[in-house]
Amino acid sequence: MDTITNLYPQNPLAILVIALIFFAFYWLLRNSASVNARGLLLPAIAWLVAAAWELVIRLFSPEANIRVDLLLILPLLLILTVWGIVRALWWRRA
Repeated sequence: MDTITNLYPQNPLAILVIALIFFAFYWLLRNSASVNARGLLLPAIAWLVAAAWELVIRLFSPEANIRVDLLLILPLLLILTVWGIVRALWWRRA
């Protein structure tokens, strides 16, 4: 968790890279019979929205050094990421 909290604030490009990694895994695994790749879409979209939000904060409020929004965003991203990976690996297509 410490790595995520050091990576996340004020770095929208790194967050975008994480979103693109999820989109790439979705794209590569979308036709796989053993993996439900649709589970990876939710974390990818969540990280993409987080990157956009962080870019907005960086552009319009660069002096914000106390970020209360991160108390909601970081746990939500963590939950959605874990849920998406678990869903992709455990819930197989019928």
